Amino acid sequence: MSTVPAVPGFPVTLDGVTVLTDVSGNASFTAPVTDREDLKQRITLNTAMVPIGTQEVRVRADRVYSSGPQEARIALGLSYLVQFGFSGVDGAPVDASAVKSVRLKSEVGEILEAPAHEGAWLQGSRVVPRAGALEVKELLWSVQRVEYAGSNVVNVSQQRFVPAQQQAVDIELLFFKLDARVHDAIFDFAYGGAIELTYPDGATRRFGLDDNGQLSLPALPRGDYSIAIDGPGPSMPRPLAVSRDQTIELAFYSWLDIVVILVGIFGFAGGLAWAGRVRRRRDDTDGRVPSRSSASSLAETRRPTESTQETNTIPSSEQLTG
Repeated sequence: MSTVPAVPGFPVTLDGVTVLTDVSGNASFTAPVTDREDLKQRITLNTAMVPIGTQEVRVRADRVYSSGPQEARIALGLSYLVQFGFSGVDGAPVDASAVKSVRLKSEVGEILEAPAHEGAWLQGSRVVPRAGALEVKELLWSVQRVEYAGSNVVNVSQQRFVPAQQQAVDIELLFFKLDARVHDAIFDFAYGGAIELTYPDGATRRFGLDDNGQLSLPALPRGDYSIAIDGPGPSMPRPLAVSRDQTIELAFYSWLDIVVILVGIFGFAGGLAWAGRVRRRRDDTDGRVPSRSSASSLAETRRPTESTQETNTIPSSEQLTG
């Protein structure tokens, strides 16, 4: 019997008798074999930890292929212990203590939730029958989800690796830099208080501002946040989408700003009321006393009427002659 791929030291069991494969991956038995199907039923599919090269590999017998009355090939699946590391988009290490698991998917459709900091056994190869031969195919895996503070901080299926070739996988997390400056909304002076940031999972953290009203967060996970300024004024949360490095300006409305705005509003309203009152008084005065221009117009209107009446009373020359 032979193993595919050839793995030395793998236990092959026939009729309860176990023999380790030799350096060529072969196991020999003296028991007579006369029926192919009977041979398949008499072989136990074992799983064992076998040293291959410099590492321990989990080897599992998946299937038996008969190649003759007394020969069989055992297809083996090899799994490797993969450890994960985490870094930001700039390659710098990030604090991934809040990452609990990594969702992975193999090219054959297997989905696995792997522990983030303990490593995971991933199948690295499988045997595929093709044209009468058995071919060993290495499997490709991809990262589907890494959850941090309620948000997926990787792009689905973008990062890929082959466990048979790579057992230390660095996963790039979508962490971005956020620079914020807080200033007074009206007087524009720097505000040195703090901001409250609500993460996608609903957790809230408070960050202090320096004397210039500035704050720099070097590694903020991708996601939708809510940000509010903590200080002597009304709290007004506003949405914040983090998907790239960015710098934001935040205007803070203090109680002083609110008073100035209210004074301005009431002053403007009072000015409008005063202007309307003055106008109404002027209109009332114009209605009681005719203006000088109105009297002149009335006089000019009456003069033609009087001259017309005088013209009608003068006798014509024909009347005098008659």
